Amino acid sequence: MPSRAIERQLADVARLQHGIFTLDQVEALGVSPDMVYRCVNSGTWLQLAPGMWRLRSSPRTWLQTLMAATSSRFDAVVSGLPAASLNRFDGYERNYQPEITVPYSVSGRSQLAKVRRSIHFHVIRRIVVDGIPTADGPETIFRLANHAPTFRIGRMLDQVMDADASAAEVLGEIYLRHQGERMRGIRKLRPLLLERIDESEPRSDSELEALLDLALAEAQVPEFSRQVPFDWGTVRGRVDRVIPAWRLIVEADGRRWHARTDAFERDRERDNQATARGYGVLRFTWRMLVDERDRCSRLLEAAGSRRQEP
Repeated sequence: MPSRAIERQLADVARLQHGIFTLDQVEALGVSPDMVYRCVNSGTWLQLAPGMWRLRSSPRTWLQTLMAATSSRFDAVVSGLPAASLNRFDGYERNYQPEITVPYSVSGRSQLAKVRRSIHFHVIRRIVVDGIPTADGPETIFRLANHAPTFRIGRMLDQVMDADASAAEVLGEIYLRHQGERMRGIRKLRPLLLERIDESEPRSDSELEALLDLALAEAQVPEFSRQVPFDWGTVRGRVDRVIPAWRLIVEADGRRWHARTDAFERDRERDNQATARGYGVLRFTWRMLVDERDRCSRLLEAAGSRRQEP
């Protein structure tokens, strides 16, 4: 059996993880495979999933199961009703069947939770609650929109928008992400969002473009042109910035989210026409340029390095 010192260290690890620990953590403490076998065989450790256990002295809890479900996968977040509970939405208790979302490319099986696979996994907004990676409030609202009553969706929208002034823009970005997928429940969300979004403070184009130019400067992009006209058959107009050396179009979108949904098909057609002519397209919203300008600059740098490759 492990020494008393190792047992204490393992108990400390488990205490921080709702009573669970993994094979990697056990090996890092110097526990041999033979010791692992004896601890499991004697019932001192109780297996939750391959390579994951809890101490016999640690009670089984709902949070422990969620922690185990997310820890047993390379990349996973709690989603659905459990995420609503962890986000502390009114009326959602901590007793729902565990559910996680994983990348679409990985297995949809788990001994511990219902598994949903998503092609958008890499952009799902997430938070950490009680040490557990969880889809954030706006993401969770969209996942529940199909089966939650309208009044409850409205209450959840009010909660996230009261807590965060930028939530309206975030919700709009998620709406646009799902608009072309015929996502269940998305039609229910549109009027609820429209009722709650304040239109009293539109952003000027000059202010938005100044923020875009800051991001371009921080990325140290090559020479670029402003407000470049185009006429590509089915679509015509102007694009905000073009970097000729990278054949890259950069757009700053200051339209409110529902204006963008109305222009969804037109924007996709313009992007498709640009791609057909060998251009890449990056789009940044007001919130991205204000709150995440450094990330915008890194994306520009990454796009530039790729488009310079032979």
